[in-house]
Amino acid sequence: MEWLNTLADVGFVAPLLVAAVLMLLARGAAEPALRWAFAFVLAAATTGLLKMLLRDSADFPHFPSGHVCVAVAFYGGMISILMGGRGGMWLNLPFIVPIALLSGWSRVETTAHTWTDVIGGFAIGALSLALLGCWRMSRPVDVSARKWMLAAIILAVPVGFASYTWLGHSWRMLVE
Repeated sequence: MEWLNTLADVGFVAPLLVAAVLMLLARGAAEPALRWAFAFVLAAATTGLLKMLLRDSADFPHFPSGHVCVAVAFYGGMISILMGGRGGMWLNLPFIVPIALLSGWSRVETTAHTWTDVIGGFAIGALSLALLGCWRMSRPVDVSARKWMLAAIILAVPVGFASYTWLGHSWRMLVE
């Protein structure tokens, strides 16, 4: 269960996102890189703000699930780019929903969140991607840039695991 939480933690995915965005920028794919980065920041900031505002709420003390929001914003953006940035939301949903459900299930199973929190996290992550047009790029992302992006993500995984502890903890201290 903990490994699912780790894979959706901001401390783990932030270095992967930075590596992917830098590689996309280096390969001349600035539009998808910046859309994805800004969608991720929008999702994380919205989640953090809502968590701070609802911290003392009796009904929604943990709303929304930051892990689910991060999973949707990161993996959803990655899938969109791997599909060339031309798939549209409906073609991406079959890949994003299972990721969100697994992340959500792990958060509910560990009693960190309710399903309402999970749905809220999914909605914020998906809306952030949609608002910034991550599912519909003006031109396709070329295959070479996608391969290099995936290689950068894979190479950044050890950094993600290393930063999981300190960056994830810092984020949780900020919003909790």
